[in-house]
Amino acid sequence: MFQIRDTVMHPTAGVCKITDIRKEKFGDALRLYYVMQPVYDGANSRLFVPVDSDKVALRRLLSASQIDAILARVPAVEPQWPADERERRDLFSSLLRTGDHAAIVRMIAQLFTYKEELQKQGKKLHQSDERLLREAQTLIHQEFSFALGLEEADTIRYIMEHIAA
Repeated sequence: MFQIRDTVMHPTAGVCKITDIRKEKFGDALRLYYVMQPVYDGANSRLFVPVDSDKVALRRLLSASQIDAILARVPAVEPQWPADERERRDLFSSLLRTGDHAAIVRMIAQLFTYKEELQKQGKKLHQSDERLLREAQTLIHQEFSFALGLEEADTIRYIMEHIAA
């Protein structure tokens, strides 16, 4: 069980701080809830997650050493993936759902490298690839930024510099 003031990773809201643990009645049942505030949400929103929830998998954040170990496992990436947009979208969407940090970092590196190459040619990344890149960056960058003490904008540079050659 997490404690008040713990920082956790919420699967959709990202990095959250537990501000309270209390009983609430939503619907018919009185249950114990984590009351959380997303760290990177400027709207000052609160989330209520049942302590005994089997639908929302909260987890502890990765440490800086765990992040570096993940990055060391990700080889330098050439932007090669399925040319078919649907096949690529399905592949990358399934990678996001796995929660495999190394695979998601590899995907970010692929898309980021390809995006840079396209920009040199005066072209843009396909809209579905751009959306997947944003989703992957949201998942990874919040956690990595928080654990490494970086601004979110600096996280991609950190990732690209620390991927194993």
